[in-house]
Amino acid sequence: MGGTDQADYRVVKGEKSMKVMSVFGTRPEAIKMCPLIKRLQEHTEIESVVCLTGQHEEMLMQVIDIFQIKVDYNLHIMKPSQTLTTITADILTDMKPVLQKERPDLVLVHGDTTTSFAVALAAFYEQIPVGLGLVVTFFGTWGDLVESLFKRTLGVKDSGTILPGHGGMLDRFDSSLMAIPAAVIYLYTLQLFG
Repeated sequence: MGGTDQADYRVVKGEKSMKVMSVFGTRPEAIKMCPLIKRLQEHTEIESVVCLTGQHEEMLMQVIDIFQIKVDYNLHIMKPSQTLTTITADILTDMKPVLQKERPDLVLVHGDTTTSFAVALAAFYEQIPVGLGLVVTFFGTWGDLVESLFKRTLGVKDSGTILPGHGGMLDRFDSSLMAIPAAVIYLYTLQLFG
């Protein structure tokens, strides 16, 4: 097994395995992360662990149920009259034992600024690499802009009517159009050269 400067790979059916922990807490992030988690779960060489911070519990669980994602941890951080300070402190405190127990090779976090910051900081304190935050944000934004460009070029305001007032169904997944392929390429590159 490796030292502290090297990933701890586990043997699964004679192949190297990577443990990836995905962390998110709101419905918009779940919509973007669940397809990636489903893709990770398709690969026997990747052990996928899912941790929710739980800011929007009811709306978040609707998306989790639709995608049939198995949740390993839920921090349930929502509290009355919470502040950004209490959210940050709660995530830092609650993530520590989860990270120490699981010891993932990589933490993928996508969320609001506070969640992303606190989870990345908790992983950093445990010397666990944080991946994809920048990749998902950059390519997710790019996907949104590309889809908007397509709609403007075609003179279409909404790409559908299933979700009235929300720009259509494609607007719910536009960031995934670029973020998921970029994330998969990133993970393969990390596994090949890591």
